[in-house]
Amino acid sequence: MPISKDISNDQLKYTRGDTTGCSDNFVGGFVVGIARQLKANKLNLEAVVVLGIVSGGFACFYLGGTYFEKEVGEKWQKIKAYHEKYLKQIGK
Repeated sequence: MPISKDISNDQLKYTRGDTTGCSDNFVGGFVVGIARQLKANKLNLEAVVVLGIVSGGFACFYLGGTYFEKEVGEKWQKIKAYHEKYLKQIGK
C-alpha cells in the first residue's frame, strides 16, 4: 500500500520531527487495529494496515518514537484526519 500523501506533504513543511519510531508506531497502529476488530468479532487486514500507515507516518511529526499524550485519545484525535484522508487517497 502507498504512503500517506498528506502526511508526506505536511512533513515537508514541518521540520521538528524525525523518523525515529515510525516502524514501531506502524506496528502499534496495526496491533490496535487488530484488537479493535477482534473485539467487534471481525477482521479486515486492509483496515489494520491503514491504521498502521497513518500511525507510523504521524511519528515523523515529533522527536523520538513516543508521543506522550496529555489526555487519553489525544494522539487518535491528531491522527483521525490523516486516517480519513488516507482512506480517500486509496479509494475507500
